[in-house]
Amino acid sequence: MQACSSVKKSSKTQTSSAPSALSSRSGGDRNQVYADRFGSSAILEMERDGIPASITLAQGILESGAGTSELAQNANNHFGIKCGTGWNGKTYQKKDDDRDANGNLIESCFRKYDKVEDSFHDHGEFLR
Repeated sequence: MQACSSVKKSSKTQTSSAPSALSSRSGGDRNQVYADRFGSSAILEMERDGIPASITLAQGILESGAGTSELAQNANNHFGIKCGTGWNGKTYQKKDDDRDANGNLIESCFRKYDKVEDSFHDHGEFLR
């Protein structure tokens, strides 16, 4: 739990059911809201998988634009985890960095989660 002890609590209130409110905040405020909102998920995964919660939160903020990216909004995927060969769950298709033989961007298969916490759990499993 010490990994998150330096995270300051925001004096602003943020409802957990309004991810679109994140996009109207400045980068620093938005990042703090993200850390406040998902810190407990990051700590839980730290206890399970040993990945520091601060690292998980930083990667989630970077990969998902603090929860505002298309992938975060439409697939609850905060870490950009692609389907891979062993994935049997829900999927979300979007153009990313995969290209065809001619160098054209093509749609990539990303894992889609029912809830954000599943994304945090899968992130820990993926890095293990």
